[in-house]
Amino acid sequence: MNSKPAQYCSSRSKTDVEWIDSRLSHYVSKMTESNWDIVLDFGCGAGNITKNILLSHCSAHTKIIAIDIQSAFVDFAKETFGHERIEYMVLDVIEKTPLHWAKRFDKVFAFFSHHYISDFRKFLKVFREILKPEGYVICLGIASAPTFSVWLELSTKEE
Repeated sequence: MNSKPAQYCSSRSKTDVEWIDSRLSHYVSKMTESNWDIVLDFGCGAGNITKNILLSHCSAHTKIIAIDIQSAFVDFAKETFGHERIEYMVLDVIEKTPLHWAKRFDKVFAFFSHHYISDFRKFLKVFREILKPEGYVICLGIASAPTFSVWLELSTKEE
């Protein structure tokens, strides 16, 4: 991942952002009879998707907790994409889930971040623990791409 948040944020193509927005519109429309009091944005990165896309799909009273493990990204998100209904924080929720988060969230969103998780069973277990009954988890990302084989090959190289 790019360690420079502004560059990472600006490198996301308009097509990617439009795709996230269209997929979110599709799935949110199916979440009838569901609360929107508090949602989690897992792996919020630079915060642009949190504020510009996710917030627009939430109700007017929704609180968003947006987390990432990289403090530079969270600092950038706070400065650049701050909003009174978004709380950005540095947290590795997979390794250290706050106890008061049990059954706290109505919805959990992960946009292009779940592929960074090394223990997917633990990832899903944590989400199950923090979701309220009848809550939703939406993970949007790439399932297949020609570059995956290149990344796989590069991951075996020491350098």
